[in-house]
Amino acid sequence: MGVIENAQTWIGKGIAFIEGGQSQEAFSIMNDWNQLKNDMYEGRLINDFGISGGSDNLCRVGAGIEIGQKAAKLKAEGKEKEAQELIDACLKWSSRREDADTIRKTLSGGSNKDADKDEENIRRGIEIGLNNPTTDKWQILAKMDLKTGEFKEGYNNGYADFIKKNYKMGQDNKPNFSKKEGQAIATLIKSGACADLKEALAFMDKYKDRAPEVVTSASNLANTSRGAMDFKQSLAIAEKNEETRQNNLALRNDMKNDNQTAISRINMAKSAETARGAKAKKKTVKKENPNIYFAPWNSNQTSKPKATEWPQYAFPQKNSGR
Repeated sequence: MGVIENAQTWIGKGIAFIEGGQSQEAFSIMNDWNQLKNDMYEGRLINDFGISGGSDNLCRVGAGIEIGQKAAKLKAEGKEKEAQELIDACLKWSSRREDADTIRKTLSGGSNKDADKDEENIRRGIEIGLNNPTTDKWQILAKMDLKTGEFKEGYNNGYADFIKKNYKMGQDNKPNFSKKEGQAIATLIKSGACADLKEALAFMDKYKDRAPEVVTSASNLANTSRGAMDFKQSLAIAEKNEETRQNNLALRNDMKNDNQTAISRINMAKSAETARGAKAKKKTVKKENPNIYFAPWNSNQTSKPKATEWPQYAFPQKNSGR
C-alpha cells in the first residue's frame, strides 16, 4: 500500500474505534479482506506473482459473504437489530472506501472506474452469505471465475483453496514460493499454458524444485523458434525432455544400486573366505603338551635320573703288613 492508502486505513481504524459496536466489527472484516486483495495484487501472496485481474472481485465478494454469514448468525440468535447494524455498517464503510479511493486515484492521475462494481460485489456477497450461513466461504469463492466475477458450478479457480490453506487473514504472511517459483507460476498463467492457479500449482507439484527450470526451458524454446511455436507448444516439448531426463536419471540410479549390491556381495564373499582360511590354519598348529617333565640339567630328559653310585673308601686293616 502507498502512503495515502496507509493513512486512509489509519483514519478508518480511528473512526471505527470511536463508532464502536457493529461499525468496528464491519471495518475489521473489510480491512482484512482489503489486505488480502493488496497481497494478491502486489505479489505478496505468491512471491513476485501479482494477480491484477480478479483480486478485487474475490475479496469484495468474500468480505460481503463473511458479513452476511455473521449477520445470519446474529439473526438466528434473535439479534435482528445487531444483524442489520452490521450490514448497514458494511455498506457505509464500502461507500466511504470507494469515495476515498476515488480521491486517492484522482490525485495520482487515475480514476476509480470500478467503484460501482466493487460496491455491487459487496452487496452480492452479503446476499450470498445470508443465504448460505453455514457453508465454508472458501468453498463458495472457489467457484468464482476471477476474470468475470461469475460463479460456475463444477469450477475451481484454485485461488480460494490456496488462500484457505496458506493465508492467515489480518496477519503478515510470507509467500510459500521462492521468487523463481513465483515467476514460473506467473508465466504459466499469463501465457495461457495453465488456465488458472489450480492448474499452475498442479504443474509445480508435478515437477517439484525442477518446475522453474522446465518453464525457463520452454521460454527459451519459444524464443528461439521465432514465432513457430507458442509457449504452450514449447512447454509440451520441455515437459517431454524433463520426463526423459528423469527416466535416464532413474535408470542410472538403478544401475548404481545394482553395482553397489554386487560389490557388497563380493566383499562379503571375500570376508567369508578369509575367515575360513584363518580357521583352517588355526587347526594345523601343533599344540604343546602341558604335562611334559622338564629337568634343568637335561632339557630332553623324559624320566627321573638314576641315583649316582659313589665308590666306597677302603680303610687299612690291622696286621695288613704296613
